[in-house]
Amino acid sequence: MNSNQNSQSKNAIVRNLVLAVSVIVVAVVGFYFGMKYGQRSSFSASQVRYIGVLVLVVLDAIFGGIRAEIQDMFDIVIFASGIAVGGLMAVWLLFLGDLFGIDLSLAAVVTFGGRIFQNVSIIRRILIEKIRRAR
Repeated sequence: MNSNQNSQSKNAIVRNLVLAVSVIVVAVVGFYFGMKYGQRSSFSASQVRYIGVLVLVVLDAIFGGIRAEIQDMFDIVIFASGIAVGGLMAVWLLFLGDLFGIDLSLAAVVTFGGRIFQNVSIIRRILIEKIRRAR
């Protein structure tokens, strides 16, 4: 590998690490403000379930987008449609569960939580492999 390719590889790794750290910082700041100002608002128990599942949908899409960017496969249309379709599907399933008296929010938490952990582990492996190759 020549020095130009090595330099480009290191730049890509730095860009990916900055992206990952930026998302984590935004998530922490959002969590802080959500906890600080969310206590002042009043939501019913059913609304909280819907909001919680929608937060998981967005987090799933964000980590999926980071994974796609690191793999050089990111597409904004797929990212946006993932949030929209995932959100609509989750809300629809929760609504159907409410109609039938079944709490399907746990199923959504398990599904989206599993996808988030899977994406995070794949992102970690990809970054470790890229760092090892850059040495």
